[in-house]
Amino acid sequence: MRKRDEAEREHAVTGDTSDGYHTFNELYHHRAVLFSVIVRDHPELAWKSKAHHDGTMYDGMFIVGIETPDGQATYHYDIDPYWEMFDCKELERAPEWDGHTPDEAIERIATLGRGTCKIHDCEGSFSAVNRPVWRCDCGAFMTQYTDATTYHKPRFCPNCGRKVVSE
Repeated sequence: MRKRDEAEREHAVTGDTSDGYHTFNELYHHRAVLFSVIVRDHPELAWKSKAHHDGTMYDGMFIVGIETPDGQATYHYDIDPYWEMFDCKELERAPEWDGHTPDEAIERIATLGRGTCKIHDCEGSFSAVNRPVWRCDCGAFMTQYTDATTYHKPRFCPNCGRKVVSE
């Protein structure tokens, strides 16, 4: 029994555990930096709080969230050093958790800035290299082709990144 306990401690997963490329600590920090950029780019949708909606919180941590078109996406971080990294409104208590899973949170984050954008045929217009051209609502002109003779409307605008739909 003692040998097994020693072996488990020796192989315990910690923040310094690595996949051979990054440690958990590095990946946690990367996630914090990346999410702080998303929060900064959407200040009207973001918030942070040192308390959950019911007043509880994990020791030394806070919660930060963003309201996406499909619901909340939230993460917990250590107050030190991450609190100041998130430049958004501070709430006394976080909104009530909507039950989202980690998979749903990342799916919801992916919807930010990616509404739909209608593309319009440019009335039979063709580019200088004789390819059909479409215009996105954002003003970008685009053309895509499968091969030298087959053209299709793009799925995403290369300028604004929004999913494109036909008129």
